[in-house]
Amino acid sequence: MEWSDARRSAELAQVAYWDAPISDLITPFRGTYPEDNAVGFERRIKNRMLSTRNRGFVAIGDGEVVGYMQCVRLGDDEGGLQVMKEKKKWWSGLAEVGYGIYMKCAAWIFPDRSQSEEGLKEFGKAGVVEDEKHWKGREDRKNRWHAQSVVVSEQWRGRGVGKKLMAWVLERAQSEGVIIGLEASMMGERLYRSLGFDLLDRFIFRIDGCEADDGGIMMWSPK
Repeated sequence: MEWSDARRSAELAQVAYWDAPISDLITPFRGTYPEDNAVGFERRIKNRMLSTRNRGFVAIGDGEVVGYMQCVRLGDDEGGLQVMKEKKKWWSGLAEVGYGIYMKCAAWIFPDRSQSEEGLKEFGKAGVVEDEKHWKGREDRKNRWHAQSVVVSEQWRGRGVGKKLMAWVLERAQSEGVIIGLEASMMGERLYRSLGFDLLDRFIFRIDGCEADDGGIMMWSPK
């Protein structure tokens, strides 16, 4: 994933999540402010890219981006330190801090009007609970890759694009001997099961409009 891929990737994410119950909670005003909603996705994608722990990949079909994946390496084991070393430049820290300041200023001057502050807080609290239940304090899960976002254009689903996007992190996790964690939607759960992921548990926090078996926390373990 290159910096220039962020806008197109954001467009794909916006379409993919437009009718999702989570969007009704977090961005209930996206219909009124669709441009703000798209910019919000782009900001999050770029913010992830700045981290030396982040890796991103795009799938190209018919000359354009038709899917993307972003993942992050957590932990301070040898593999985690190597990941940072591979991407770190002398200006990496300055870029991360500088863009962080820019993001805060941009959010203050041009806030994402599609969002609900109450919805964001509610979702954030749920994330903390999930983290404490499945990841925090678990030495066997501290060092891991975490898939942050995997999105494929609807026209390209069912054609192996998602598996190809996940191939790098699966190979890397296997070589490092660490797990991969992620939060899966109902649709994503089918993909991840086919790749060898196991369901740890359904989401604790149930969003209105979601079924009881609509995705959950999943984990892949090296063979």
